[in-house]
Amino acid sequence: MQNDTKGSAITMKVVCAALFLIFVFSYVHYFQCDVMAMMQYDWSGGLKKYDRAIGTVVITSVIALVALLTNVVTRLPIRFHALNYVPALIILGILTAVRYHDGAVHPSIVWLVLGLCLLVLSILAISVAARYRAYMQPLRSHGFLSHPWWMNFTQLFVAFALVYAMGNTDRTLHTRLAVERLCIQQDFAGALQRGIPKYDNDSSLVMLRAMALAKGSASDSTCLLGEHLFNYEITGGSRSLFPQRDKSSAFLLGNSYNLWQTIGFVPCNQSESPIVILKRELAREKTRLLVYNDTTLPQEQRDSVSKPLCRPAARDYLLCAYLLDRDLRSFVRLLPEVYKLDTSLPQHYREACVLYKKLTGTAVYNDPAVEADYEDFLTVMRSQHDPALRRAALRDSHFGTYWYYYHVRN
Repeated sequence: MQNDTKGSAITMKVVCAALFLIFVFSYVHYFQCDVMAMMQYDWSGGLKKYDRAIGTVVITSVIALVALLTNVVTRLPIRFHALNYVPALIILGILTAVRYHDGAVHPSIVWLVLGLCLLVLSILAISVAARYRAYMQPLRSHGFLSHPWWMNFTQLFVAFALVYAMGNTDRTLHTRLAVERLCIQQDFAGALQRGIPKYDNDSSLVMLRAMALAKGSASDSTCLLGEHLFNYEITGGSRSLFPQRDKSSAFLLGNSYNLWQTIGFVPCNQSESPIVILKRELAREKTRLLVYNDTTLPQEQRDSVSKPLCRPAARDYLLCAYLLDRDLRSFVRLLPEVYKLDTSLPQHYREACVLYKKLTGTAVYNDPAVEADYEDFLTVMRSQHDPALRRAALRDSHFGTYWYYYHVRN
């Protein structure tokens, strides 16, 4: 009987330890890995970057060591064995209790205070349980899922829930960090699949997804911006395409090198609007091209200008910036310089041409199929007089079109 009791106690301890390690590893490696990377990058001033594998091993080992030391020191009765893991789990919760606000990462003061109070209370509870060990009645049942098993499982899962509550659970922030991490890893297809396109209301996500679409194009001549940009919820207009000084659009895991490499230049004054920056750089490129290709000029003069710096994606950025600001007139003026007005025209550009024709009566590009779709859009829009119902109906039927953004998105 004594051997059975000892064997059951050892089995329960092993199960508790396994559950604890699985939770800590999963929490650090999968759920909070991007938050950890944001914390390290922000608090180091961009000098250090978080290594996911090393960070997981180090944090899991430290948290497990705290639990092991607690177990060695206290030697709690079997009923309260899981309490050994509570202080370590509270420390893990405090570590991830951070918020991103006003362009910086801040510890959550509320959870920091509550976490320290809970840590003190857990230590007191462990001390009381260890002190009165000799006064506790012997257990009558030691089998699997008996009273001590349920007591320990309850303690563990309450502690797990507490860690989850303390840590950062901002869905938009987690999506934004995951998309940026995948862009850094050059996994643009994976980045574009993250999040919920209809409800991700964040201007930094617009910037990251625009960059992923531009970088993930099959070639420089087929940019995916005009094909898929409005398949996602848009926030912030054209200013969301570039980083902003007020941090409304910003990179949290690295600098803006990938973005400027995508469009081919680094603007001198990043406080200007993307449209002003893109127009000026594209005009300079046009001038450089004229001089560089003019064989009537002396070779010294031709060599004095550098080759064009702007990449083809810069033109799509400018076209999409006009669409984001609902400047259809500027859009249709630039469009023929960039694309042939035929069936190869990207989907959102065709939709914008149909809309421009409907608003002004001037046809830039005719597409009967797209015009029929727009008539369906207008039918749905006119069928609902209540603004909220109209918005919901259009979201269900035509989200992902430029018309939805133009008419419905504020």
